[in-house]
Amino acid sequence: MPLDRFLLALAAASFVACNASADQDDDTTGVADSSESSSGAVDVDMLAACDEADLDATPFMGPAFDPETGALVEPLPAGHIVATTVGWPKPAQADFDAVSEASNRVITEQLFTQDGMLGGSFGLSAQCNSARTLTIWRDEDALMAFVFSGVHFEMASTKLIHTQAWETTHWTGAATSEPPTWERARLQLDDARHR
Repeated sequence: MPLDRFLLALAAASFVACNASADQDDDTTGVADSSESSSGAVDVDMLAACDEADLDATPFMGPAFDPETGALVEPLPAGHIVATTVGWPKPAQADFDAVSEASNRVITEQLFTQDGMLGGSFGLSAQCNSARTLTIWRDEDALMAFVFSGVHFEMASTKLIHTQAWETTHWTGAATSEPPTWERARLQLDDARHR
């Protein structure tokens, strides 16, 4: 299964588990195991422990980032939301092309035009058969508007059957002149998974 296609499908579902209400803590998480091993469940800790030394990530892109350099145009304000997702595709999904095509629509037609979306980066690890998203939002309302929008919600609802497992979390960021890092994203996911 090509990881670049999975990456696009993952981005389409990247925030479905971040459906926390505004009165919850800043960190929320969701883990969906969509297949079972002979022991009965996918070991998300084992999948997440894989060393993604080969992670191939895009530069950040979106309205808050310079399209030439991927650098922030100006500092991110206090209170912005950072959301991250990782997913591990199942091997050999015959209908994956259809899901990937629909996911491409979500990204090209919605994600980067969504009100309040400041930027995003996407990464793949062939070594770990994983795909990651890391996005930045003006506020939680903007993130939730994307999560529950028609085309995104439809894709998120149908795509999970194509994964072994996936997980997501989001948190509130402090004012900064640096974008979030993949290392911070991994730590936030680990923390959320072990609560």
